[in-house]
Parts: sequence; C-alpha cells; structure tokens
Amino acid sequence: MVAEAAHQVSFDSDNIDLALQATFLASWITAIEDSRFGKVAIHDLAKQKVWGAFLQVLLCETFAQHPYRLAAQDPTAFKSLLSPSCEADLIEYLSWTIMQWYDALSSTFSIDFSVEQFLRGWLMVITRAFDLEGTRTTLVPGLDSFNHDPNRASARPAPDGMGGMLVAATRDIEAGEEVFFTYSQLSISELYRTYGFTLPLEAMRHQTFTVLPSRVRFLLLKHLPPSHAGLLIEFHSAVLHPTVVAALKACASQGKSYTKFLRELLRFFSEAYDRDPRMKEAIVTKTASTDVLRVKLSEYRCIQRYLKSLDDETNDLNNMLQRVVGEKGQNLQSPGLQDVF
Repeated sequence: MVAEAAHQVSFDSDNIDLALQATFLASWITAIEDSRFGKVAIHDLAKQKVWGAFLQVLLCETFAQHPYRLAAQDPTAFKSLLSPSCEADLIEYLSWTIMQWYDALSSTFSIDFSVEQFLRGWLMVITRAFDLEGTRTTLVPGLDSFNHDPNRASARPAPDGMGGMLVAATRDIEAGEEVFFTYSQLSISELYRTYGFTLPLEAMRHQTFTVLPSRVRFLLLKHLPPSHAGLLIEFHSAVLHPTVVAALKACASQGKSYTKFLRELLRFFSEAYDRDPRMKEAIVTKTASTDVLRVKLSEYRCIQRYLKSLDDETNDLNNMLQRVVGEKGQNLQSPGLQDVF
C-alpha cells in the first residue's frame, strides 16, 4: 500500500520506511481509540500486552507544541515567531510532505485513520525510533523513554545480537542516577526541528544555520551560477558542510570572491537578527529561555562565527574555507546535492 502511494510522493521517496511505520502506528492508534485493539492480529499474548501498554502511553503524546504541528496549524504565526530564521519555512515544508503522504494513501486506498492520527504516527517515529542498519524506524518500547543530554549521557542503545535491543552503559552509573542517551550530535535547530525541544546553549557543542534559497535568491544569483542558486546551504560552526563546499566552489568557478559572497549572505541574516526586537536582550545577555529564542540565538552565533573567521587568517574555519577554493593547495571535492527548494 505505502509502496504504491510512494509513486505519488516521488519527491520524498527516501521516507517510504518512515511512511510505512507511521501508517502502522496510525492504524493502531485508531484501533485503541475505537476500543478495537484486541482485534489487531498479534497472536503472541505477551507481545500484545507489551504493545498494548506501549500504545496506551503513546496515546498521551499529542505533540501539541511540536513545530510540525504548529507549522501545519498556523503557518503565518509560526513564521512570524521564528523570523528571520529559515527554520519555519523548512519545518512547514516537512509538515507539508506528511500531508502529501496522507493524501496519497487516502486517495488510493480505504484507510481507517485520520490525517491527525497519521501525523501523530509520523511524529512518534521521528521522535522515538532507533536507527538500525541505516533505517531509523525501529521502535523499542521502554528504550524510547530515555531522555537526551549529550553532557550527561551514561548509556547507549545497541543491538543484542539476537534481534533485540539492550542498554549498554558507557560509564559508571550511580544508584538512583537518571540514565541519559545521546540521540545524536544535533544542534539546537536540529533538535527543535526533529524532537520539538531544545537544551540551554551552553550544553550544545556546535550550532547550525540553514539558508533556504527562496529567501535570498537575488543574492545567490549575484554570486552563483543559476544551477546552484536554488540549492539549500547549511552552515555548521565546527565543520564545512558539503552544501557550503559546493556553493564556494560554484562561486569560485564564476571567478568571484567567496569572501564577498559569504559576507553579503551572512550579513543579510545577521542584520535581520539585529533588528528583531525579541532578540535584542538574548544577544546582549547571550542567554535564551524559550525554544524559539534558543534556535534563533544559536543560529546568530553560527553566523557570527563565520563572519569573524573571514577577518582572521589564522582562524581554523578560515583555513578550511581557503582550502575549499584551492587558495592553500588542497581542492576539496563537493558531493552532489539534491535541489529540494
């Protein structure tokens, strides 16, 4: 069923496994809400009890404040809240793809769940599933309840070699101590976009900032060939993302200055943040108390990191930028990119 629907959502075919799992969960949510769970075909009574209890827990998950839901409910208000960050546009697009999957399924097959239940199923997968063998759709009741803290992580989930999962300690754990996982090395923007929460900035090791071409197409066309002016660019405070490498090489291929390109691009957003009245106090105090402010302040810090590196020839990031365009010998190869916006 999902494979057939994927033909109508070809632009998001990489998420077919996620859509399959979301369909599975949405059907079970419907069965529980309609008191039909006992009729679901799980012949092992013990497994039925485990999954029944698991789904009862999941029923409490409404994801009322998840950004996907906020973007779907009122995209204008959501964009205003996150402006000038591009995250609102990106999250709205991701939310829209979920709606496209539901439309493809409902127009092709008779399904017993609503778009609301499908959205909840999708969010359950992206916030609770584990990555096994390159596919992040494995649900393990119980293991998905561990909280994320990269600085206090004391264990990690791991395959047990027999088709199951176990919790492996990564350090000594005191009696009564809460056990944390590290979901992955995500920035604040990535945490918010995926899980719907953030951590204090001081707990994060790096920041990211994503540029959607639709926001600055005039500027991209000034410095890049048309074939690159429609591609997303993602800045990372610690490494050069492949999208940055591709943009810099494209700029250099035009015989133009990559430093001028980066300064104009980053100053455009930096000045927009400086004008944002909600950001003034956060920039001065270097603290943020809400998820949205943390996203915006972390992006602002990433932008400033790049701007400062352009004026410091000894900066490690500046050295990486110069190597990309061959100014210090090494000419890095940029991978192919998917033009999604």
